Amino acid sequence: MKKSLLSILATLSIAVILPAAAFADNTSTISGTITNASNSPLSGASVTVICAGHQSLTTSGAPLAAGDYSVTFPTSKCPPGHTVSVSATFDGKTGTNSGTLTSSNQDLNINVATVNVQIDIVPELGAITGASAAVLGGAAFMVIRHKHLKQN
Repeated sequence: MKKSLLSILATLSIAVILPAAAFADNTSTISGTITNASNSPLSGASVTVICAGHQSLTTSGAPLAAGDYSVTFPTSKCPPGHTVSVSATFDGKTGTNSGTLTSSNQDLNINVATVNVQIDIVPELGAITGASAAVLGGAAFMVIRHKHLKQN
């Protein structure tokens, strides 16, 4: 009797565990390193990973190595063929990079370097360029006018 009860329990366990394993969702791990412009790892950067409209947020570094990040998506949320976009922000500097998930249960490595885009440089450069163009244009006008007056 004990043997048949054990056989029944073993059979029921297998009957429950195998179908559950067959329908288990595979996962894909997206990982990489966040660095600054001089390629030094940055711990504490805010990292956003987006795949197929699904977003995962994490922070680079602890408990991983300095600058490293890692997120896992179930295949149902991040299927093969989708582009994975990673963006990182650290101390007002941002950077982005992307890669394509080619198969399920894949580990995709995407490294991101944060870059400080200084928008205030553009207006100064525009002002200098504009002033230079005005001075050169005025000088060219005076030279042409002088030559024209000399001919008449």
